Amino acid sequence: MRSLRRMASGALARTALFVIAHERPEIGREATCQLGAWMAASPLFKSVQWDYSRQQSAFFDLYFPLRYQILSPNVRRSLDAPAGYQMLLQRLQQMLYQPTSTFATRFLEQDPLLFFSALAQAWGRPGPQLHVDEGLLTSRESGRSYYVITAQLASNPFATESQINYDMQWARWRRDLLQTWPDLQLTSTSVARFASTTRQRIHTDITRISLGSTLG
Repeated sequence: MRSLRRMASGALARTALFVIAHERPEIGREATCQLGAWMAASPLFKSVQWDYSRQQSAFFDLYFPLRYQILSPNVRRSLDAPAGYQMLLQRLQQMLYQPTSTFATRFLEQDPLLFFSALAQAWGRPGPQLHVDEGLLTSRESGRSYYVITAQLASNPFATESQINYDMQWARWRRDLLQTWPDLQLTSTSVARFASTTRQRIHTDITRISLGSTLG
């Protein structure tokens, strides 16, 4: 019971998830950056995570110098094979002709065999179809680009005042975003929202019971 109470009042209960979707990726990115900036400036949240460009830089700074020591499984298998160099050249050709080869070719002079790119791809599998696009966590599905923002509430999600502030602020942000981009798809979920819905439902039920008792 104590563990459940700690979980309910801890970081997990304070986590909020926001998803922004649009058919055009550039609009989705712009709306995500706008919402992320609003959330970061709001006292409603203790922390907001929407820009992953720093994490990418930290990953590169740590592992790029080790690109010849830490090899991806596919590269290691190629090197162990009798004609491994041919396999590496074929892999290099395939990567350079891919539509997303711009990222890889940026480091071609320092990493001519693209070992670092292979390592980054290997560590990204298996997993959900999420990737970082221009610093934003995104996924493409059914003709729409989805962008994700996560945040930590600054106050207790079970407090009535916190729930009211959360609902009012989200309604305001949602209204402003849809005024600018009417086709935007916005979703928000958190313990605070579920608790707020439950509180309102209980309040409505109590009101009905009280009214029925009075009329009776």
